[in-house]
Amino acid sequence: MWHNIFVFEANMKSFDILKISERARSSKLNLPLYNATAGMFFADDGNLMTYDSVRKTLEKISTTTNFAYPPSIGNGKFLDGLKSFVFGFDENLKDEFASVLTLGGTGALSLISDHVKSKNIILPRLLWTNYFSIFHIEKQDASFYELFSKESLKNALSSSLHKNDEPILVINDPAQNPTGYSMSEKEYEDLVDVVNNFSKDKKITLIFDVAYNDFGEDPSRPYRFADKFNENVQIYYTFSASKTFGIYSPKTLELISHSQDPWIEKRIGYRDDEPGNEVIDENSLKNLHLVDEGIENLLKKVIYQVNYYDELVSTLTSKRYTKTRIQRMLLHIITLVNLMLKVDIIIMQ
Repeated sequence: MWHNIFVFEANMKSFDILKISERARSSKLNLPLYNATAGMFFADDGNLMTYDSVRKTLEKISTTTNFAYPPSIGNGKFLDGLKSFVFGFDENLKDEFASVLTLGGTGALSLISDHVKSKNIILPRLLWTNYFSIFHIEKQDASFYELFSKESLKNALSSSLHKNDEPILVINDPAQNPTGYSMSEKEYEDLVDVVNNFSKDKKITLIFDVAYNDFGEDPSRPYRFADKFNENVQIYYTFSASKTFGIYSPKTLELISHSQDPWIEKRIGYRDDEPGNEVIDENSLKNLHLVDEGIENLLKKVIYQVNYYDELVSTLTSKRYTKTRIQRMLLHIITLVNLMLKVDIIIMQ
């Protein structure tokens, strides 16, 4: 195995993601490594949540369409189709929102964070801890509310209003991660009442993280209340196709754009859901997309000289190898290593 990438195989029927992540952390020792734990959505029976109808539809898409270079925000048909799917119950509401393509629900949250640029974040006390890194804050810098308490939300908003930054309130509903809690109709009414009261003379950014929307009692509930908030409330919905359609970013790349020989060769003899046990050497990397012109030798040389991803990118960047190309190459390496081995954790220096 190429010695700068450490892979821990994990059959998700036997291990949960928190235990796997802890194994990664304990294995870092004093090395400057990144823990790139990749979580996948498994059903109660231990099987990955995928849908044959979605896979068959993707396979029918023409090669020309698959390999076309789409606009970075998504093409018009996709964006309109997404809004129709989400707001299908209300055509008028559909026209009030704009949509944009992002790299998963996490990418959507990150885009909002970069756009609003606020450190004044209000989160549920029991939460998906990635929110801290997405919004570039430490835990002690956030305000918290209980699931779901009207008084607790009032207190959290009150404590946030003395800060200079515009408040960002995150509602992760329905089927909240990690509790599975879903807000009732009455609790949404309470949410509207509290937010409207505090936003009479101050703007509030309200993010509905609806990653598990299809697992709630009423998928339309988070959207039906959109027009009940006042004009000082900027609403965002972060929608995750991976949970709704059973398609994940690496898997989508596999199905649509990357039928590359290295991945195919490393998967020979394995079932689709079976972790691999194959060596990923320099020759394998050399055959991946954008790894050419000897750049694999440069990558091997400089990786010992850097401690952070951004530093790695800047060190590799030159007139010959542009920053955009380097970023895409590293994305392909990490993604396709994941596909080759069906790993759950990749830690890369």
